[in-house]
Amino acid sequence: MDLTSWTERVVAAIGDVADLVFQQRAWLGTGPEISSFVETYCTLYDDNAFAAFLAQQAWPQTGLAPAVRQEMILLDQLLRAYQEPGSDAEILADPRWREVAHQAQRVLQAIEEGASK
Repeated sequence: MDLTSWTERVVAAIGDVADLVFQQRAWLGTGPEISSFVETYCTLYDDNAFAAFLAQQAWPQTGLAPAVRQEMILLDQLLRAYQEPGSDAEILADPRWREVAHQAQRVLQAIEEGASK
């Protein structure tokens, strides 16, 4: 996979972590999407190698600002520290999960701000 495609896939996966409305629909089965906490987590870390993405040396070629990487590192730390309280419904009600989702939103905001400069 080329770096541009990898970057797009990581950003899309972070978008799923950031989107509490999507999670409500997909994780609880109230919408057309089907997903879960585990699937969302695995999409970011297993399918898109988030840890390797953060560690790779070609960061300048991603087109993302260094500030985005710092926000992503904070997201990575929160996700790795997060301990599931139980079901997907319990995760969605967990203030610690909302903190993770808000950090993912900050990543997306940093990307947007970097693109507008």
